[in-house]
Amino acid sequence: ANNPNNGPILMGPPIHVRRNEILSVTLINHLQATGLSIHWHGFEMEMSPEYDGVVGVTQCPVSPDGGTFDYRFVVDEEVGTYWYHTHAGALGVDAADVVRGALIVHPEKELEEVEVNV
Repeated sequence: ANNPNNGPILMGPPIHVRRNEILSVTLINHLQATGLSIHWHGFEMEMSPEYDGVVGVTQCPVSPDGGTFDYRFVVDEEVGTYWYHTHAGALGVDAADVVRGALIVHPEKELEEVEVNV
């Protein structure tokens, strides 16, 4: 697939998480000259705005050529399907939206009934 700038689009793996659990993702930027971040599209990020992934607004770009950043936050969004995508750290670079993927929030794990014989 191609993005509007005629560059490639890479489909990231789908991410499955339960509501109110911690989502932990490590971004490793192997690009040689462009900083990146991951934006969690549709997430409010009210309790973790520093992980919103909007370069220049809520986050600095992850340095190119091996830079890493650990995203770790509680998913307090409603159950449903969202998506994530990259933001680029430099204007005019075709790295924004290059990686996209599904982000599925499942219901909280239900408590299991345990039978105890006394």
